[in-house]
Amino acid sequence: MNTGVRKLLHSCMALLLAIGFSLAASPSAQAADDCLPGFTLNGEICERTYTFADGVQSLKVPDGLGLLQFEVFGAAGGAGGLDGASCQRSYGGEAGYLFVESEDLSGETLTFYPGAKGNDGASGANNSGGGLGGQSLISGQYSGGRGGNAGSVGSSGGGGGGGAATVLEIGTERYVAAGAGAGGGCANSANGSTAGTTADSYTSNTNGGVGLSTSGSHSLMAVAAAVAAVEY
Repeated sequence: MNTGVRKLLHSCMALLLAIGFSLAASPSAQAADDCLPGFTLNGEICERTYTFADGVQSLKVPDGLGLLQFEVFGAAGGAGGLDGASCQRSYGGEAGYLFVESEDLSGETLTFYPGAKGNDGASGANNSGGGLGGQSLISGQYSGGRGGNAGSVGSSGGGGGGGAATVLEIGTERYVAAGAGAGGGCANSANGSTAGTTADSYTSNTNGGVGLSTSGSHSLMAVAAAVAAVEY
């Protein structure tokens, strides 16, 4: 199998509806009837996009379908919570992006696991408020980390939850696009909390560290996750 992969970064700040897998294939289609069921003709390309709401999807590639191209997007992170009118909303960072291309996948089974967006952090929280991480469709793997709680002094915004990773499987090979980090919570005053930390492994129930704030608003990134797409 001759498969090429490019690794890029894709900003998910505006991806509140995270785009999943996009698949395109060739040879060029001349009419909608030339596309596989579920695919849409766009110009001369048959396309289909998978999102978290579609659940796990699979496709067995017919013989002779030709060139297939996959775009795999990591899920967006949640926004941080607020503490008063002077706070500015902090959104998630950049999610992972993969472009996978193969000239012939005849007979291979493709499986798509789009990740879910992380939840926003709560506003006006005290010793709580971290948003839940986005859910992965692969049990026990690739979910986004939970956002850090607000400190125990006064009130402030909780950190957003990280996005889940999106996974593409081509036969026995697995491709993973990391999800975006989430936005940190905002506080209007110093509360003496400590900086968040990172770890090699997170689950959807793992909280980020308590946010660090000084006078005025301050943002920290939480941990993340992902999503994807297909063309032929």
